Amino acid sequence: MNRLPVTSMSTPRKRPPARKTGGRLSHIDGTGNVRMVDVGHKPVTRREAVARGTITIGPEALQLIRSGRIAKGDPLQAARVAGIMAAKRTADLIPLCHVLPLSHVEVDLRARRAGYEIEACVRTTAQTGVEMEALTAVAAAALTVYDMVKAVDKTMVIGEIRLIKKTGGRSGAYHRRSQLNLVDLAREALTLRVPAGEDATDEDRVQIVLQRLEDVPWEQRTARYTCVIAIAVPDGDTVTCEGICSGIIGRELRGSGGF
Repeated sequence: MNRLPVTSMSTPRKRPPARKTGGRLSHIDGTGNVRMVDVGHKPVTRREAVARGTITIGPEALQLIRSGRIAKGDPLQAARVAGIMAAKRTADLIPLCHVLPLSHVEVDLRARRAGYEIEACVRTTAQTGVEMEALTAVAAAALTVYDMVKAVDKTMVIGEIRLIKKTGGRSGAYHRRSQLNLVDLAREALTLRVPAGEDATDEDRVQIVLQRLEDVPWEQRTARYTCVIAIAVPDGDTVTCEGICSGIIGRELRGSGGF
């Protein structure tokens, strides 16, 4: 049996220095204690952060929301207000955040087949960024939807709350790089079933692809595809032309069957 080491009650053990894993944790000092970062020496710059998250809702509750029949009122409007209020009070919720003068907060809820995607955009001109304000706004908006709809659906799932981009400050711009696996995406689109269980339409499948691509920066949305044209001439011969093209994946549906 392994014996536990005996330590003196009168001599407290020293904490080991905080480990550095490729970068320094600015909220932890050299002895491992948490601290509020001093940003007094940093320049005042214009900063922006965008965060997103999702809330998945059952078909019955979703129908009540979209028909305006939730007993407590419109959860989407309440969620927008809650998100804005939460962004302004982030320092009261997250202990080491700074109090910032926010110049803009926008919260948007976009309808999806199985619920809503929530996006928050926050701006300030200050000495530190507003990433936490954007993330807090998304979380509060999603929780507000849950609170207003839980009498009908307690199976709702809040998830995928993440930073999409931030600009300003010494570290410069950050854009989230998508970890999209195109093979998995294609498999998901081909096997998609809509809530009622019936087969999905081509438009449903394309919508899934577009949703998954939303985290990919616009300038990176390139695709390669092969176009094959077969022409049958009167004498029975067939002429086949093949070419490889590249282009930008669109943000919206075009035509009846796809991009």
